[in-house]
Parts: sequence; structure tokens; C-alpha cells
Amino acid sequence: MQSPEFKLYWPGLSQHSFIRGGGLTMYGLAFDVQALGREWLLQALEERGVELCFGAAFEVTSIEKDEAGSVVGLKTQDGTLHTSKHIVFHTGAYAKPALFAGTPAYGKLAGVKGLWMRIKQAERLFGCPVPRPNKIHGGKYELCLNGRSYRGQIADLNIMPKVNADGSWDLVIGSGYLFVGIYPFEADLEMGEARSDQAREMARLAQVQLAEELALRAFVQVVSQVYHLEIDIDAVIAGQDEWIDLPSKGCVRSWTPDDQELRVILPTTSGGIAFIDGGGNTGSTTKAPFISKTLVTLLQSLAVAAPQSAIPTLAERYEAIRCQLRKRAEEITTERWQTLEDALNYARGFTHEGTPTALSAAATIGGSPAYPSASPRLSTVR
Repeated sequence: MQSPEFKLYWPGLSQHSFIRGGGLTMYGLAFDVQALGREWLLQALEERGVELCFGAAFEVTSIEKDEAGSVVGLKTQDGTLHTSKHIVFHTGAYAKPALFAGTPAYGKLAGVKGLWMRIKQAERLFGCPVPRPNKIHGGKYELCLNGRSYRGQIADLNIMPKVNADGSWDLVIGSGYLFVGIYPFEADLEMGEARSDQAREMARLAQVQLAEELALRAFVQVVSQVYHLEIDIDAVIAGQDEWIDLPSKGCVRSWTPDDQELRVILPTTSGGIAFIDGGGNTGSTTKAPFISKTLVTLLQSLAVAAPQSAIPTLAERYEAIRCQLRKRAEEITTERWQTLEDALNYARGFTHEGTPTALSAAATIGGSPAYPSASPRLSTVR
């Protein structure tokens, strides 16, 4: 923690001793996954033979199975039955529960809502260069609301500097986990479906409002400890703070009851498998390349196999492939991470120090959280 890269946190450390387990330096960069998808990824996928199907007509409404329980195909909102040898689900938290009815995945994919806040013009507030992205774990603090004491549940921060086109930088901080239930998220004020009984609905709203306010207050409390800032919590919640944006509550991630990744494998009538993946909280963007590589390796291994008879062992095979592909600590050196970070920053138009390169400022991608669509859509490989 004595490294100059953590200078931003020295006052908070000396005054509050918040950090219990040290800080973890993160290599990479923050970006807007929607902007990345629109400007590059979708086009790149189509150029490689992927057919992307958007719109309400392509919402997947059911998994069609035969009498033996093998998957025949997927039925979409327009009534079309889509068949394939292999079918992969990675729906996130927004799949309607009925989609997985009759499978071991039914009722297993719920949502957990993350909180975000932004400290604006952080270089003026802190007077230091752009820090590295990092993750900090600390303790939990008591907080008081309406005369009652609660134990705050915020104990970690995911911290990402967002460099703006003019060279200034903001500090984007993610933390907080609010379990919101199964879609359409009973424990969410905006998306939750109202109960028919008025008294029960009022009780639901009161519980959700209390949970959200406690989470927001704990979040602000921890940020004030880490950065040794005098923060008016009520002003932040009211959206009236000079430096801090009202924390966003728009990022809902898939979560399972046992906090383990969901992995369900079913046979298809075309001689392949239907793979249902999700849970684990961590964003799809982060894990997508590794999950995809692991799954493609598994599917390639089935080219000469009989998957229907091998279904009970496929989960074990998937895990073995995953372990084989996983990098060991000694293979991921600081130099390797730095090379990757520099390449990514140059590609988006920034140097390692966070200043714009000669590339167009329009190529830069900011650090706002992503908001996934509310229904699964189809994508197929021609």
C-alpha cells in the first residue's frame, strides 16, 4: 500500500484504517460494453458468419422437448421453432422464469443489483494523477437510520478511473449487492411486479425502500472512509452533491441461490447438447471470452462422441477443460498484463498515462455500467 499508485488512499488509510486485506491492482481499462458492441463487436460477429436476431419477434419463449426430454429446439415469440445441433443459453438475470420450466435451471437464475457512483472531476478533488483500476476490501461499519442501528453490508469497492476526452478524469466506483429475486425482480422498486393485495404491496415497497436506502448509505459511508472525504449522505441521495453523482442502481447481474455458477447440460434431438450457463455475479463481459473458449473446446470434443449417453459426464469434462485452459499465476506476469493494457488503451485512443493519443477522441469508450435487454434473443452461426 506504500506504492505511489495508491497515493490516493493514503489519507483514508492513516485516518480510518479501512483496508483490512490490502489493495489489488487491476490491469486493463473501463469501457461501455454497449458502445463496444455497437461500434465493433456486432459487426465483427456478422462478418464471421453470426446471424444476430433482434426484436420482440425473436424473444425465446420456450424450450421444446420430446417425450424423452431431449431438446428439439427453441420457440420464439412469432411461433417459429428454431433447431440446431448445439444450443447455448447465457441469458443473464433477465430471462423469464417460464423459459427454463421443466429443466434443472428452473428458478435458479435470480438477480443481484449492483450500485455505482461517480466522483466528478476527481483530479481537482484529489490533486493526483490518474490511478490504476483496483479492488479494495475492508470492514463493515455500523450505520443509523430512523433511530435504529444497522450493520452496513458494503465491504468492497471496484474502482475504475474514467478518462474524459479533455484529459480530465472521474472516479467510477462499483459496490453493493441487493438481491432482487427472479425476473421481473420482486425486490426492485422500478421493475418489481406489484402485488394484488394493497396491504401486501405497501409492505413490499417499504421493505425494498429500506434495503435500498441502507445499501446507498453504507456505500457512501465506505467511500468517505476510503478517501477521507466529508460527504453529506443526504445530499448524495438527493442528487445535490457537488462532486458525487447519485449512485446508479441499473446493473442487475445473474445470481444463483448457492452463489455458484449454474451449469445445466441437456441432450438435443440433433445429437448435440443444450448448455444453460449463468450465475456467479461477475459480469458477462468479464467472463464471456473464457466461457466461450471453454464451451467451444467442449463442443469440438463432441464431434465423434455420443452426447446423449455421455450427458452425466459432460459437466465433469467441461470442468476439466476449464481447469486446463485456466492460466496459472506464474503465467500471468505484471509485464504481460502491462503489455495488454497498453495495447487496449492505444486501441481506444489513450496512452498508459491516460492522455489522448493521436487517434480520434471519438474512438474513446467511457466507463458507464451496461444495461442488458430484458429478454433473451437468438444469435446463430450460419
